[in-house]
Amino acid sequence: MDHAKNCVYCSDLVFLAFRQASGETMGTLQRLGDLDWRGHRDFIRAEANGQLPLDRTMITPASLAQATQLHRVH
Repeated sequence: MDHAKNCVYCSDLVFLAFRQASGETMGTLQRLGDLDWRGHRDFIRAEANGQLPLDRTMITPASLAQATQLHRVH
């Protein structure tokens, strides 16, 4: 994952903490360009200095929620 401002967002924090603690990755990294980003174009450009970094890899909350390492606890 790379961020223009080296920020850590919610999904990144969980991903990075799990990797640091276990040495494993959790979830599936995805390219921004493969996601439904068009409705967020203005926000993305504002965060990326006017660019649309469609090759940026990221972890999404949905990907983390589907990770095989997570189990529902009641």
